Amino acid sequence: MNKKKLVSAILYVLIVVSLFSGCQAAPDTAVVVGKNDGRFEAALNSEATASGAEIEAFSYSDKFTGTDGKIEFYIDVSDIEYSGNPMPVIRMTPEPITVEKAKQISEVLFGDAKLYEDSGELSKSELEDQILYYRQISSYDYIAHELEGLNGERSKDEIEAAIQSHMEARLAILADLEELYEDAPDDAERQECR
Repeated sequence: MNKKKLVSAILYVLIVVSLFSGCQAAPDTAVVVGKNDGRFEAALNSEATASGAEIEAFSYSDKFTGTDGKIEFYIDVSDIEYSGNPMPVIRMTPEPITVEKAKQISEVLFGDAKLYEDSGELSKSELEDQILYYRQISSYDYIAHELEGLNGERSKDEIEAAIQSHMEARLAILADLEELYEDAPDDAERQECR
């Protein structure tokens, strides 16, 4: 028994000594929080000043059409003077959208069309359209045709797994829509937007 106590005592002393040998003194310098050394804060508080660099003038213009082909976008930035100095940091807050601003935006985008609030509830006819759509796109042949472009990039097993995965996901959505159809109202109440 004495031998076990002696070995235990020696191990205990060695463990305590090893724990205290890993400690070091407190650091003399502050802990590094960020590596930019206050440069960002200085940029926030400073003004953009010219450093005597030559001022360069440039302009940019472009025109492109939106994805629907109906809206054209024009960009025309003329005679911008830039000295090569870093741009100033600008703090800004977004403009809140008021009811009047929302009306103006809707008139520009949709004209005189009546807009309705989204109640989240679909009528039976709306659900029928979605059910028919998902029945069409959930077939094996339809999905295989969609994924036809993967033939050269993936093996047949990978393509088959992708088809099965797509089919399962679409059939799950279809089952949810059919379940919603049972309790759906004939006509969903639609409230006109304010």
